Amino acid sequence: MKITRAGSVKEARALFKYLNVCHDASLRKLAVKKQREMEEDGSLIYPDVDSADFVLCDIEMELILNSYEGAKIDQIVRLQFERVRQFMLRQDSQHDFSDVYAVAVEDEGSSNIHIVCYATKDRIVVVDLFCDSLVCKEL
Repeated sequence: MKITRAGSVKEARALFKYLNVCHDASLRKLAVKKQREMEEDGSLIYPDVDSADFVLCDIEMELILNSYEGAKIDQIVRLQFERVRQFMLRQDSQHDFSDVYAVAVEDEGSSNIHIVCYATKDRIVVVDLFCDSLVCKEL
């Protein structure tokens, strides 16, 4: 299993260039993870972090993606977006968020990495998120 970490816009762009911008990928799993636990009495335990960080989550996407050089015919790629501050997921009767046409990394001039996933050649935005870093695992 090959693991690549990207902690900057430059590294994220290099990663998605290597992955052929995830062209013609199929998203088969999407998970939004929050750091939450429960007491024995059922009370929610919040993490010991700054209250401004309560909004943070991690997002994991698992893609069927064999369009990049070196990919196996049945290649699975897991993308883990860490410390996501903002995200949007779109699906409607005409656009399926799981059909990834391409992924772009936008430079907002901040420390966040802005990832945009497009569906169809018309480049309909189906996933839009801001994260601190991401990890790619080629399974």
